Formats: sequence, structure tokens, C-alpha cells
Amino acid sequence: MLARGAESTVRKAPEKDPLHGEPSEHDLVMPGDLISEASAMRVVQLVAQVQEHRISLSALFEDKYEDLVTAGAAEKYQGLVERFKAKNDVLTQNLARLEQRLRDLGHGDIASILGRVASFEAKRWGLSCDLQTLRQQHSVADMDTRDELSEQVSTTSKRLQHAQSAVQEAMEELRCEAADLDE
Repeated sequence: MLARGAESTVRKAPEKDPLHGEPSEHDLVMPGDLISEASAMRVVQLVAQVQEHRISLSALFEDKYEDLVTAGAAEKYQGLVERFKAKNDVLTQNLARLEQRLRDLGHGDIASILGRVASFEAKRWGLSCDLQTLRQQHSVADMDTRDELSEQVSTTSKRLQHAQSAVQEAMEELRCEAADLDE
């Protein structure tokens, strides 16, 4: 939830690329002046906005993956991963710029929490890609390898859930620290 007065400066959702039905990398770049003029409290609001974009992007990645599976187009998976990795990289760069802004404002402790969010997000993204690959391999596996792949899918799913929980916990810690800023 955004703090009072934030609604007037929140960027609208990224435009969708008509070719792919997804935001372009350019659309995901947070304007430099928005960051350089932000107070510490506003930086935390912008972090929440970046995370909202990341959640939407992750859901879209899952949908696009399912479309490939349904179409039997496994050969296009690598291109999908590369396209979405570039978009995730933009969001990660936004977080790094926001982290630096917090440091510039003298809030290194809060910036460190944000650094953990970014680190956990990188791990989550990698596990998400690994899980989709394993699911695809499992769907075409013969009986000899299906059980082993099922175990790998289960293990990776658990690791992904752990990474998602770590992101949520770090975001909650960031929100708590931000609340202290407001007092």
C-alpha cells in the first residue's frame, strides 16, 4: 500500500508491447529524476512499485511458458527465458538505483535490506526458470527418468517457495523500517 500523497507521482503501469502482449524493457526503466528526487519514504514506495511489476512479469512469464507447452513449441523456450531475463534485469537495475539512493540519503541499513530483496529475487528468477525447464523435461520423459524428474521438480518447487518467502520477509522488513522513517 502506498503512503499518503504517493498516488500523484506513481508511474502508470508499463505499456504493453503489442507484439508480445508484455511491457518492453524501455517501459520498465524507472526515470532517473524520479529516483534522484525521491525521499527515503518515496524510495520504499518505488521499491513496492518495482515489485508489483516483477509479480506481473512473473505471472506473464508463466502464462507464456504454458502457451509454449500447449503449442508444443519447446524450442522457443530459450528465447522466452532470454526475453524475460532482460526485463527482470531492468527491474533489478531499478532496485540497485533505489538502493543507491537510500545510501545517498544516509539510510545504509535500509539499503542493505533492499540489497537482500534484489539478491533473493535473482535466486527466485533462476529457480523459476529451472522449474519450468524441469517441468518441460518431465512432460516428455520416458518412464525410466520420470520418477527422478518428479523428485527434481518437487525439490525445485520447494526451493522456489523458500526464495519467494525470503523475498516477502525482506519486503516486510523494508516496510517496517520505512514505517520508522515516517515517525
